[in-house]
Amino acid sequence: MRVPLKGSDKFCLELNSAYSKTEQVYYSSIKSSLKTSAIKVMLGDGTITDSVTFDPQETVRYFNILGGRLKGWSNYGVSKSNTEDLHRVSYQIYKQVEKYYISVHFEIQFHSLKFYSVDKRVLEIQKEIHELSRKSNEIHQSLAKTGNEIVVREIGNMGYGDLAFEDLLEKILSDQVISSQLEDKAKDVRSKYPELKEVEDKERALATEINDYIMEVYTIDPVVIDYNKLMQGEVGVVLYMDIEVVNNMKSKERQAYVNIENIKAESGKSIINSLEKLTGIISDMEKWRREELSLNTASQNTSPESDFTERS
Repeated sequence: MRVPLKGSDKFCLELNSAYSKTEQVYYSSIKSSLKTSAIKVMLGDGTITDSVTFDPQETVRYFNILGGRLKGWSNYGVSKSNTEDLHRVSYQIYKQVEKYYISVHFEIQFHSLKFYSVDKRVLEIQKEIHELSRKSNEIHQSLAKTGNEIVVREIGNMGYGDLAFEDLLEKILSDQVISSQLEDKAKDVRSKYPELKEVEDKERALATEINDYIMEVYTIDPVVIDYNKLMQGEVGVVLYMDIEVVNNMKSKERQAYVNIENIKAESGKSIINSLEKLTGIISDMEKWRREELSLNTASQNTSPESDFTERS
C-alpha cells in the first residue's frame, strides 16, 4: 500500500497529513545538501563556458547523519544507481509497528554531464591526437597498398592468379592452408611498419591522459517529485512510503495489500505517531549537520598533521 492513500476516512486523512508534513520537512531539510556552486568548464571544441554543480556526496552525508539519529528504525544504507546520465541516491528505512511493516524511501534523482576541466593541456592533447590520427591513416594506407601487392604476388605464386574474384574468395575460405599462408604474409607486412605500433601506443596513452581531465557536472531541480515522476526520469527530491501487512511473525512474510478497514484505531495511531516522530527528527537535521561539521573541524585542528602545520 503506497502512501498517500486515496481513502477519505479518519485514518487515511490523518496518515496523508502526517506523510505530507514529513515530505515538506524532508524537502526543506535536504535543500542545503543540494547547494550549487558556479564553475567553469571546457567543451570538446575548447570553448570555455559557465556551469553550476552540486556535490551528491553531501546527500550521502545527510542520509548517514539521519540514520545515526533514528531510533527504532533499521536501514539498508545509502545506495547509488545510474542509467547513462541519470543518477539516483537512495536511502530506505523501515520498522515494524505491530503487524504492519513501514518502509520510507528518501531519494534524489539528478543528471550528470561530462565536460573537460579548464586546462590548456586538453587542447594540446587533442592536437596531438589529431596529428597522430593523421599519421596513422597514412601508415595504414601505405600498409594496405603494400599488403595488397604481396597478397596478389603470393596468390600468383600459388597458381591461382587467373581465377575470378568470386572463385578465388571461395578457394581462400575453403582452404585453411591458403588462408593461413596469406595471414602470415599480412603479419609480415605489419612488422615492416614498426612506427605504426609507436603511433598506436601514443594514441592510447593520450586517450588515457585526456580522460583524467574529464569532470562531471551534477544538475538537479530542487523540487519535490513523486514516485511516478521518478520512474519517468524526472529529477528532483523524492519521498515515498509503503505499508505492508506481516502475515507471519516468524518468517516475516508480508503482503502489499492492506485492508484499511481492518486497521484498528490503536494500530493506526501507532503508525501515525511513528511518522510524526520521524518528521521531528528530520526537522532537526540542519542542527545535527552543523554539529557534525563542528566536530570534524575540531578533530582536524587537533590532528598531528594540523599541529605540524601550525608549528611550521
